[in-house]
Amino acid sequence: MAIVGSCRQGGCGRFSIAVAGSFGRFSLAVGVVNCIAIARLRGSVTEIVWVRSVKAQTVSLGDGRPRRDQYSLEAMEARVRRLEELIGKPEQPPSVGLIQQVSSIQEMVESLKMKVKEELPETVLKGLESVSDEISCLTDAVDYKLESLKADLRLVKLAVANSGTDGSAVAPKVRVPDPKPFGGERSAKELENFLWDMETYFQAARVPDTEKVSITSMYLTGDAKLWWRSRLSDDASANRERIETWEVLKKELKDQFLPCNTSWLARESLRNLKHTGTVREFVKEFSSLMLT
Repeated sequence: MAIVGSCRQGGCGRFSIAVAGSFGRFSLAVGVVNCIAIARLRGSVTEIVWVRSVKAQTVSLGDGRPRRDQYSLEAMEARVRRLEELIGKPEQPPSVGLIQQVSSIQEMVESLKMKVKEELPETVLKGLESVSDEISCLTDAVDYKLESLKADLRLVKLAVANSGTDGSAVAPKVRVPDPKPFGGERSAKELENFLWDMETYFQAARVPDTEKVSITSMYLTGDAKLWWRSRLSDDASANRERIETWEVLKKELKDQFLPCNTSWLARESLRNLKHTGTVREFVKEFSSLMLT
């Protein structure tokens, strides 16, 4: 908006100055015309007075009765007196020099009129061209700014599209608790609980499939971490494919740490279960064996 204000102020200001100058000259010409009219009126009054003085000398009183031309002269005198009251008494009869001066002023007025008629359209056109150029510059600046904003908008849209539209890359607002690490205990309950905790963590934290294996390895401790390091080394030495998916890692963990005779061990534990302590302890141990 500041640019528009400055452009309008600059162009229209020069335009107003040019027009004001032209109309100033025109006003001067009008004033001169008025002066000429007053001078002519004064000259007419002077001539009338001069004629009156001449005719007054030719009036014959005769037998004392006024003649017809005397009535006309008296009416003319009354009119002259009224004119003198309005514009003042003339000082002297009109001269040839005054007439020449009036003619010169008339010529000057006509010249000024012609000059104003010629210069005014040209000045107006120049002012309009200047304003048009400034508006064109302002339009170009606005177009450039608009194109820049469009480019920024395209970059933002591209960044949003690359970040994913399913919300998988958006971090959760609620902090997800870390799962309990697995130390390599050969217990079906410990291993199954660890695998369940990891799957729940992946779902709550919106972990992509490509990151599940690396994140799970961070929660392996003790014998489980030692096994993982050995497995990576063996795969590299034998040129085998690395474990890249969560399903393959689950199978390898079960094969390594889940006892193969889990069912037989559970049945033997139930057979050897005895009520030696409190009822609560007996029920707890029995429920644990049933869930194994």
